[in-house]
Amino acid sequence: MKILYIHQYFKTPNEPGGTRSYWISKKLIEYGHEVVVLTSSSTIDSKIVRKDIDGIEVVYFKVDYNQSMSIFERLWSFIRFMMYSTLFAFKLKK
Repeated sequence: MKILYIHQYFKTPNEPGGTRSYWISKKLIEYGHEVVVLTSSSTIDSKIVRKDIDGIEVVYFKVDYNQSMSIFERLWSFIRFMMYSTLFAFKLKK
């Protein structure tokens, strides 16, 4: 089965932050599923970057976010991430 996992803050064990989505994806792959994770990053150079991370297909969208943003800026950041994710998901096959 092909699984689309949408999580705004995907982190690997080598990065600071919560890694739950990484470990869930790894376990799903272990059970024979194909996993595509849609996530955001403010550090990538282009609008979309695709990476294979330990068998997980990770698609990063460039969406700026930091804790010094106002609540409205953070809300706009989340809305942009959801718009990018939704549009990308509609383009995926199956």
